[in-house]
Amino acid sequence: REVARLSGIRTSVPVLVAHTLSSVLAALAGLLLLARLRVGSPTIGSQGDYDLMSIAAVVLGGTLLAGGKGNVVGTLAG
Repeated sequence: REVARLSGIRTSVPVLVAHTLSSVLAALAGLLLLARLRVGSPTIGSQGDYDLMSIAAVVLGGTLLAGGKGNVVGTLAG
């Protein structure tokens, strides 16, 4: 971030947009999970095996676990 700022690139707006977009998408994911399970629980990610399902979706989308490169379209397809 500091190098980009010293190079003359404005960093405040992209950082603000990235944080805002991340927050909105996290809230949307929480609402979708709530709608699917009909219950709110702070530990559902580790108890509901959703971590393994998300890893499986990324692998099915074409990303290698050993440091491969993937893309968003492949992950969404997975």
